[in-house]
Amino acid sequence: MKRQVKVFIEGKELDLFDDEQIQVSSSVQNVYDISKSNTDISQSFTVPGTAYNNYIFEHFYETDVDGTIDHRLRRDGYIEIDLTTFKRGKIQLDKANVEKGKIKSYSITFFGLLTTLKDKFGEDKLKDLDYSGLNHSYSYNDVIDRVIGNVSDPDVAYPLITSNRLWEYNHSSGSYNNPNYVTNTTTNNDIHFNSGAIKYTELFPAVRLASIMDLIKVKYGLKYSSTFFSDEKFYNVYIWFKNRVTPGVTTQANYVDWNSLIAYHIEPSLNPIPYVNTSDNSVNFQYVTTTATGFTASYHQVKIDITSVSSSTVNYYVDVYVNDILVVTHAGINGSIEGQSGFAKMYGAYNVAGLNEIVKLKIRADQNITINMEMQYEQWQENPTPGYGTVISYARYSCAAQNLTSTIGIEQMAPDIKISDFFSGVLREFNLVCEATDIDTYKIEPLLNWYTGGSIYDITRYTNFDEFEITKVPLYKKISFKYQQSSSAMNKYYYQKFNKEYGDTEYQYSYDGGEYNISVPFENLMFNKFTGTNLQVGYCVDSALAPYVPKPIILYKYGMIHLTDHIYYTDGTTGHSYHDYLMFGQDYTGSDLVKYSINWSPETSTYHLQAIQNGLFATYYFQYLYNLYNPKNRLTTVKTVLPVSLLTGLRFNDRVIIRDKRYIINDMKSNLTTGEVTFTLLNDFMPVTPEAIIPPNNGELE
Repeated sequence: MKRQVKVFIEGKELDLFDDEQIQVSSSVQNVYDISKSNTDISQSFTVPGTAYNNYIFEHFYETDVDGTIDHRLRRDGYIEIDLTTFKRGKIQLDKANVEKGKIKSYSITFFGLLTTLKDKFGEDKLKDLDYSGLNHSYSYNDVIDRVIGNVSDPDVAYPLITSNRLWEYNHSSGSYNNPNYVTNTTTNNDIHFNSGAIKYTELFPAVRLASIMDLIKVKYGLKYSSTFFSDEKFYNVYIWFKNRVTPGVTTQANYVDWNSLIAYHIEPSLNPIPYVNTSDNSVNFQYVTTTATGFTASYHQVKIDITSVSSSTVNYYVDVYVNDILVVTHAGINGSIEGQSGFAKMYGAYNVAGLNEIVKLKIRADQNITINMEMQYEQWQENPTPGYGTVISYARYSCAAQNLTSTIGIEQMAPDIKISDFFSGVLREFNLVCEATDIDTYKIEPLLNWYTGGSIYDITRYTNFDEFEITKVPLYKKISFKYQQSSSAMNKYYYQKFNKEYGDTEYQYSYDGGEYNISVPFENLMFNKFTGTNLQVGYCVDSALAPYVPKPIILYKYGMIHLTDHIYYTDGTTGHSYHDYLMFGQDYTGSDLVKYSINWSPETSTYHLQAIQNGLFATYYFQYLYNLYNPKNRLTTVKTVLPVSLLTGLRFNDRVIIRDKRYIINDMKSNLTTGEVTFTLLNDFMPVTPEAIIPPNNGELE
């Protein structure tokens, strides 16, 4: 029985061909690429070039039409089968098919909601998140309080990782062979003594991974359905924020706040005032068309005039954001910007068709300072009449005084990584499935937890046993799990000694398949425990003992440690000693007293000095791969005709039963018009909780 299929784009139903076949391929975890969370995607299909479809696509085939749609972007859409929603996602216009000068059809492709998530992230980087809720005073007390435990369970902490010298402790260099260390001799690097005290400005912050996932959720208007982010094995994971050799922290960046119009000049037909928004402190650069007076708009720009500062020696910076992306930073001192007194250009754009940019400014400084300024938005006009030159329309605004205080802006330390790469890296690190359950709503769980949440459907009666293909599972002869290669002297020393990167692992099998590497965009910094103590620190210095900028470093917060002897810290003038510190490293001991590690392999812990069996592979990958490599497993391809209720309701963490065997879904290809679904299935030997089997209904096949 033919199904009634409808395709909607931004709420408008497309006209379809009566005989068009619409097929959608879907998968989440695929045996051919176990490191990726896949999504729904249709084969390209065509829709007729009717008058209504021409309206929806704004006559894409005719380039002279000035439409409102950017066809380079995918548009919101969904598919219905017999009035039941099948999938939501994005629709991409691929091409228009023209015959004999007339539009015949459009070729389009449907993408699932995970593609929507990738589109949202775009080219944004980790620094583009709003960390204002995590920022704090950058002072000795506030930093050291986050080291010695005076801030309970902080979202931002300061691991004892040195970047500019080799710390020693009480005449001990620890397990690392420090070439500058002299036995029983106190040096200026010995943090047990006041002469080698740790300066709070030596330390970089670490941010809780779960907090960053929350910031991503807020920025992009997402909803998570996940219990894993509150699981202690994830909740105690942090990422070290170091993107420079030395901290060099400035104050928190504040938006430049223009509050009242103080002067303006308007040339014929061009009025800049409506484009300035004093409620959100933005200027909208929009395309201005040619005026009836013969003037042509040619350029837009924003300027700043620093009218007074409370200190002539403090550097300040103006960050320019265009459509919420940082595009340029201007430095200034003592009432000038880039050496220019008076109004200095911050940003400009030519007046071209399609221009639509929201410009905002932020200001920050190296130290406490009060800054007064004015902002001027200008629309430049060019008169085509020879001899008349260029004239300017402008609107000038006073700005609220900026009282900048020494509050650390976490974004200033953020590792240089795109949010899309960070997000997918976290998924691979913990073998997480990211399943789109609704628009901007995602279920994110470790693979095994995700499978536990599914149901079991008996689809025997819907299966075509005339076409039943059973093949061997395509296995790899080697699977490796890797971090980014570290430049740390500790890691290099380990590699030279053991001929492998610390924390990485690989598994060899006697199969004829290829090799498969699962790699994350993070670095795994090896730590150093001082002999005879409970003090463990990190060295972010290379083999030449020079500081370097690492890839994003993933850390476990182990917890508070009490030392028999003290550590000295200094505020730059006075030394202070403490016995307690918040320890970081690769290890974490859960409330169940089980030791976990963020190493891939059962690596020897630098703190416990014994192998930790529950690494990332054992905790998050082993059971799935054990099922995959079971000698009894097969890859089975079957064809079915599913009722609409099952076709639209089946999820990828559901298992299916055919006769007496249970399977997990590797992928499925659905012909929406005929209801035929081709499954590739893996035998399921994993435990099932609960044992919930949903039999087929007794009604007629829909």
